[in-house]
Amino acid sequence: PLGLSLDGAAEIDAALHLRDGLLGSGSRFEMPREPLSLALLEHRIDGRGEASLLVERGGRTPSVKLRVDLRDGRIRRRQEPEPSIGGAHLEAVISVAELGAKAAEDALIELALHSAEVRDMAVYNAYLPEDAPVSIAGGTAKLVGDMKLTDSSAGGQVLLTTDDIEIVLDDETVTGDLQAEVLIRDGAPNEMRFDITGSSLRFDEFRVHGQAASDDRTHWHARLQLEETEVVWDKPMQLHMNADITVQDTRPFVAMLDNLRGKPSWIDKLLTARDLAGHLRLRIDGDRALIEDAMVSSAKIGVHAKGLAGAGSREGLLLLRWHNLSGAVAIKDGEKQLLLAHGPRDFEAYQ
Repeated sequence: PLGLSLDGAAEIDAALHLRDGLLGSGSRFEMPREPLSLALLEHRIDGRGEASLLVERGGRTPSVKLRVDLRDGRIRRRQEPEPSIGGAHLEAVISVAELGAKAAEDALIELALHSAEVRDMAVYNAYLPEDAPVSIAGGTAKLVGDMKLTDSSAGGQVLLTTDDIEIVLDDETVTGDLQAEVLIRDGAPNEMRFDITGSSLRFDEFRVHGQAASDDRTHWHARLQLEETEVVWDKPMQLHMNADITVQDTRPFVAMLDNLRGKPSWIDKLLTARDLAGHLRLRIDGDRALIEDAMVSSAKIGVHAKGLAGAGSREGLLLLRWHNLSGAVAIKDGEKQLLLAHGPRDFEAYQ
């Protein structure tokens, strides 16, 4: 089921109960801790593990349960030459209610990832479009989670935490703490397609460093709460995301405009706004990323964005508002141009 396989070599202890030449209830096979590999879906984990197989109901169509406990595991996708996750402790329980032709369809796989470490967060760049304006420069992370999988459903949660992630956005670098709590509501595991509505991303103590200036004050934070969102976890991924956003203030956004020529003084006034909220609609389809609509605002200010990255090109438009003043910033392949005359109209017309 779900591409499951178990590889290893060891002496096996067996306690068999036979009836009419068939395995009976309570029969058990046990393998002591030895080098062991477990493959599931698109991933493989190699480590030291122990396994046991219990016949819960004997007969011609027995019910069985396989338990695997892997320590010091190294996790990689099947096509990857080197593991990207190490130090994994994974427990897996595979239950098959009736061995037979439909055993794969009826199997239930329960996974508990007690600990694991992502050695370099930059490995996740492979899941982004090649020309995406955002990339991960480095950082490590810890992973825990649990999942329940069948041939046609998925559920569970995964928690990723890091306190040193480094993200590059055009000429700017942001560093800080990230917590991603991924809630898996349902899915089609064989397609690596999952409904992650209800998941959240939290950014804490982030700092922005640009070519012309930097903002080193800590404790800037933001939160994305995912509403209706679906992901296909492939390289590159497909993502249809709708999210609510709350941010402490606009410091990172304004710092990214520090090197903008002809910037009017009122743009710096955006720094005074705190406790903003808004939304994000993002679509990633393999080699293309589309910001359909993004906005954070308060009564005094607003930052609104649209953009597209793909096919060797990146472009977008920002609409900035402070009281009754507004302006648009056009971005094309790293170049920025300030449009003050008809900012709102230009933004509304931008497709």
